[in-house]
Amino acid sequence: MNTILILIEMICLVAIIVQDYTHFAISWGWLPIIAGIGIYMGLQVLSPRLLLADYLFSIFFIGMQFFVMTLWYSLKSKKWVNVSKEMIGWGDILFFLVIVFSFSFSHYLLFFVFSLLLVALVYGIKQKINPQTEKRIPLAGALAGLFLVVKAGYYLGWIPNIYSNYLLW
Repeated sequence: MNTILILIEMICLVAIIVQDYTHFAISWGWLPIIAGIGIYMGLQVLSPRLLLADYLFSIFFIGMQFFVMTLWYSLKSKKWVNVSKEMIGWGDILFFLVIVFSFSFSHYLLFFVFSLLLVALVYGIKQKINPQTEKRIPLAGALAGLFLVVKAGYYLGWIPNIYSNYLLW
């Protein structure tokens, strides 16, 4: 059963990568599948109470990120800025939320920070090399690619338990 779910998850992630890089949009139908598999796999490792606490911390963290971004850009431009319309797409936001269900809070923080830094670095270098390239970043696709690598590493045993908070505590 787990092997089939892992394959389905990988197919969903590859589909998101392809869609976002080709159309700068993703089909939202992939997201509940990835979330459901993440929850199921998490329940194999931790109790529902511990998982729920991690999920709530991670969702609160994302909410704070978007609140601070909205506040920062609104103050900077001296008018209300809706970051979900002007800066980041709903597919990207929903992907941030969906991957919450595949990590403990500490691992989610690490994935979130390092993946965004890596994506910013790669696309910054790309813009320096070729300033004529597309300015938009297929963020959900890039994160799906990194998430695919992390999940493959976890399933192959190369990455420690991504559902455990022992990493930071």
